This record gives sequence, C-alpha cells and structure tokens, in this order.
Amino acid sequence: MGHLADWRRVARAHPTGADALLAAAKRWPVLGAKVAVLAGVSLAVLAPTALLTFLGGQGILGAEGTSLGDEGVLRAVLGAACYLAGVGVLGMALGMALGALLRNTAGAITSVVALLLVLPGLVSLLPEGWSDAISPYLPSSAGQAFMSISSPDLLSPGAGLAVLAGWLVALLGAAVVLLRRRDA
Repeated sequence: MGHLADWRRVARAHPTGADALLAAAKRWPVLGAKVAVLAGVSLAVLAPTALLTFLGGQGILGAEGTSLGDEGVLRAVLGAACYLAGVGVLGMALGMALGALLRNTAGAITSVVALLLVLPGLVSLLPEGWSDAISPYLPSSAGQAFMSISSPDLLSPGAGLAVLAGWLVALLGAAVVLLRRRDA
C-alpha cells in the first residue's frame, strides 16, 4: 500500500505530468508515450472533426459540392486529420529535439514555426529549379500532397505521407538520441 500512497502523493503534487521527463530515470520511453498519446488523441478528435467539417461545407455548397464517395475525397478528408495530428507530433518532436539541444523553449518554438511557416517562403525565393526540387519535400508541402485530390506541383499522396513520416522519424530519432546521451 505504501507505493500506491507515494504515487498518489506525486500525482497530487504534479497533476499535469509536466515533470515526467525530469522524474524518469530513462526519459526516451516517456517521450515515446507522450508522442503516442498526442497522436492517438489528435487522430481521435481530428478525424471526426474533419469529416463533419467536410459534410458541413458540402451542405453549404449543395449541388456545387462533391461527394465523400468521389475519387480521393475520403483520403483527402482523413489526410487532413492525419496531417494535423502529424504537425502536432512534428512540433513536439522538433520541440523536444531542439529543446534538448538548445535547452531553450523559445528557441524550440521558434524553430517549429520557422520549419512550417518561414522555410517554405524562403525556399520559394530560390531559383526556380532549386525551389521546385526542394519545396515538395518540406513538411507543409508533404502534408498538402495527401490532403489534396490532385495537384501537379505536389508529390503523390503516398509519397507525401512517406516524406512527412520521414520528418517525424528523423526528428523523433534526434530527440531520442539527445535524451539518451543526456541520460548516460
């Protein structure tokens, strides 16, 4: 009964779990658990939200709208939910990796905003050949690829999903490596 009482005392002292990374002996499993919870909760909320938003928009458009059964529409609607959940995990991964590297919350948040919002604009300023070669592989463009029905400027939906997953794996891998190094 002593362990349960200790756990309850710690839970009352830290109700948000924000100190979990500080309290854990090995922090990378805590990161994995946080990512899993964030992704699961995000998808559970965003999938029905994207579907209801699509249906509401189609109700407004009436005969001018499209059907959920049309080619690529369901994939694009669910892709929107996956992209938004992925951006949440990407932000967390980039924030964790850069937060561990920089040890500065403001720097990590600024880096996430720069990756998702500023970098695409900077890439568009490059010469056209370079911009066309780099732009599809940015996280925002990769997400657009599997959220759109068709676009000649973007990757295929499967390739877009693979690129976004690659960004997530690379950044989470960097976060795990940095956490393991600091734990040693």
